[in-house]
Amino acid sequence: MLLWPFLKSIYRPKSDIVDNTDCEQKVYRLIGAFFVVNLKNFNAVGGFDENTFLYAEELILAERALNRGYYMYYIPDVNVIHENGYTTNSKTKAFDVHQVRIRLKSDLYYYRKYRHYSIVKIFLTNIIVNCYVCKKKLATLILHK
Repeated sequence: MLLWPFLKSIYRPKSDIVDNTDCEQKVYRLIGAFFVVNLKNFNAVGGFDENTFLYAEELILAERALNRGYYMYYIPDVNVIHENGYTTNSKTKAFDVHQVRIRLKSDLYYYRKYRHYSIVKIFLTNIIVNCYVCKKKLATLILHK
């Protein structure tokens, strides 16, 4: 966790903040738990990238949409209940190494291919996150015997 400020400093995420949840507004990306797309526009931006699974798809769609001049909008009139962790079967686990690794792979792919981050940044992030995963695994083994 000591290296989190370092990671935040080298990665410049684009904002997903919804300024006012009461009104429609243009946003950088939508969360994948629920969104509706126009099939023609979805196909025009190339659909989903087959190199990711479960994570970073929204970021990739956002980048592809922006590059084609399309925008995503938040519409407050729709409410959805999303059961977090259902797809990954991680809703009952405190720390899921497999889930962290899938997310890391997809996020690093996004930053490398779509945000054009250097191999050095990608490599350092991979090392830092894997050290964190090892620390968490070790703590789990020690504390949950």
